[in-house]
Amino acid sequence: MPGLSLGELFDNVSPVMEASELELRDNMSVIAKGDEVSNTDLLMYQYQLGINSLTASIASSVCKERLDTLKAVVQKF
Repeated sequence: MPGLSLGELFDNVSPVMEASELELRDNMSVIAKGDEVSNTDLLMYQYQLGINSLTASIASSVCKERLDTLKAVVQKF
């Protein structure tokens, strides 16, 4: 049966989210040191934050759609 199980979704999204979070933490530690931060650094942090947010949002949407589909199927029976 073709499709995407929740385990497969987790396996595919986990490495991307973990890598993104590590990059965000690294950049945040540079910003938190209090040294002068360039506009380029801030833009890179904003970009990485957007990628992280988008990935989490897509994974959340896929899970919600799957749940809604299963609910609809159960309600028909």
